[in-house]
Amino acid sequence: MAKYGVIETTNMVATHAGAHIVDVLCTKETQNGFVGYANANGELTTFTTATIGKQVPVIISNPAWNYDESRVVNQRADRYVIEANTMARGYQMMPLDTFALSAEAIDGTPAVGKYLVLANDSDKLKVSDTAEGAFVAEIYGTHNRGVSFAAKNVVLGASDVMYDIRVLANVVSYVA
Repeated sequence: MAKYGVIETTNMVATHAGAHIVDVLCTKETQNGFVGYANANGELTTFTTATIGKQVPVIISNPAWNYDESRVVNQRADRYVIEANTMARGYQMMPLDTFALSAEAIDGTPAVGKYLVLANDSDKLKVSDTAEGAFVAEIYGTHNRGVSFAAKNVVLGASDVMYDIRVLANVVSYVA
């Protein structure tokens, strides 16, 4: 099975204050950790060069609930995808917010000390060597999520490396 993006909203204004949360309509298949902005119709829209720095970026963090409970694997966050034409929860990313993403939700090869920026025509934050742009976040650490081990040539459990991210700058922080 394919692995999808995973997000942990560790210490975000939206997580603790209950503000800066928006409902967005995902018009195409979307994963947790994808970014965009809510257009006038409430649809999640991919950034372009013209909209970076002019729209509030939101990151998708929908509860990874699958109503098919017949198999435990259906409840894994890395197997969860938001189907097209479905409402999802988006968090506006504010300066000093911290959160974690799996590599599947990042465009490029993430590493501690690298930066993440908004990219033209991309649903993911893009790895950058420089802290330049209307939105900049830094990867400041990693941690493991979950546990897996091998027994008799079979891997049991699930484990992901999560990249700890801190928002450094966001030119457009909030739109009422």
